[in-house]
Amino acid sequence: MSITVNINTIDRKDHIDWRSLNVQQNLTSQVDKCTFKIKKADTGKTYKPNVGDDIQVLDGATTIFGGEIVRVNEVNLSVPDGVVYDVECADYEFGLQNILFAESYETTSIEDIIADIFDKYVAGYTYANVSASFVIQKIVFNNITVIQALKRLAEVVKYEYYVDPDKDLHFFQKFTNSAPFNLTDSDAYSIKGSLDIRFDGSQIANAVKVRGGEYDGSVFEEILTAGAGQLSFPTKNKMSDLAVELNDGGGYVVQTVGVEFLNTFAEGFTVLQNYQDQSFRFENGLVAGDLVKYSGLPKIRVLVESEDPTSIAEFGKREKIIQDTSIEDNATARQRARAEVSAYKDEMVEAKFKTYTPGLRSGQLIKITNTKFDLDTDFLIKKVIFKTFTEDSYVYQASLTTARKYELVELLMRLIEPDAVQADDNEVAEKLKTDIKTITIGESIARQTAESDDATIEITENIQDDPLGAGVEPTWVLADYFPTSITDTKRVGLLDRSMEVY
Repeated sequence: MSITVNINTIDRKDHIDWRSLNVQQNLTSQVDKCTFKIKKADTGKTYKPNVGDDIQVLDGATTIFGGEIVRVNEVNLSVPDGVVYDVECADYEFGLQNILFAESYETTSIEDIIADIFDKYVAGYTYANVSASFVIQKIVFNNITVIQALKRLAEVVKYEYYVDPDKDLHFFQKFTNSAPFNLTDSDAYSIKGSLDIRFDGSQIANAVKVRGGEYDGSVFEEILTAGAGQLSFPTKNKMSDLAVELNDGGGYVVQTVGVEFLNTFAEGFTVLQNYQDQSFRFENGLVAGDLVKYSGLPKIRVLVESEDPTSIAEFGKREKIIQDTSIEDNATARQRARAEVSAYKDEMVEAKFKTYTPGLRSGQLIKITNTKFDLDTDFLIKKVIFKTFTEDSYVYQASLTTARKYELVELLMRLIEPDAVQADDNEVAEKLKTDIKTITIGESIARQTAESDDATIEITENIQDDPLGAGVEPTWVLADYFPTSITDTKRVGLLDRSMEVY
């Protein structure tokens, strides 16, 4: 079949070095990838790939990849205007890795949770192929990506998911999505001599315990007798909604309960609860024989176990424990334990083969019936690599695994990924958005032209000769002095000459 490489809906196959075209489909924990090279020279082929360009690769009428360019590396050639672009693309699942959100759900089915997330936070994608009616009692997503949320939901019920080339999410029960063909001794699908098989029993687990978080049990009540001067009293478990009553001989009196280190007795609380230490205390010691009654909802640790008797009889009991504090109810823990036993109770088998036939994709179930290998087993396709064989012929290489090996690969991938942090019920998600605007500021300055303003100023001078009278001697003073008026008779005198009018 012919290959088409649409970039932004335009077929650019003739721009691409056919030897470099490679498509790799991975399981749900990894994004599918497509790589190729484009050579640009003075031959009329002037297209330059850009990050964000939409990519679709088709083998005949079958779309084998859909996504966007995420990386372009330019390499100069010696010829004039010669450039080689190394292009790397990621499938549409890549876009879901860049969306953070915070939500919590209670008593909600997985398919309704996914619908709510996509309706609120994901644009341009659909979820027509989501089918998961399992109800989760409680789950909290604290500022994690949509992909992390899908992984957690899929892990709860051991489902598969992927985003197809039409941007539609597929979320389905594992081992229910069948490949378009199976392999037999006489099939015409696998290339002769390409089938390899490997057996491994080192990871068998047929007795699985799941230890989860905590959930609220039924209301518990207990009456304690105080010793002389006793202040502090233990609770049977960590308690939520703690209520305390004190009977000092006059009947039970309800106490006001606060939280240790957050509240004080000075604020009017008569009892302070220490949740982590599983205790509460009074401000003053009680009298011997006083009765203290407390009640509340005890926090109970999730712990369930599942076994497979057939596997135990064949291989012996091989135990495994899973600790996942995000599981906060026994129903979800039982589902996880049963799925884990189902995945690991038998030996693992891996296989790989090559074919010229399109239509395979990761997550599909394919059956291999082969007398040479004494094999009649269903396999999960974990990886499909499309490669060019010649300019006009192509080959697909499929890597297969049983459920046990697939679960191990998922576990190893989680070890190198950051944990999806749980949210506190009291936590508030704050959303900050940037709104960029261009503001144009204009300034107008009017210059004031020069103007003349004529003014007439009149100056008068009053000079008086002998203001005290002719021949009248002033009153001499021996200090600096300035007359207060014309009629002021005081004047400054000098001691080195006769004081006379001068």
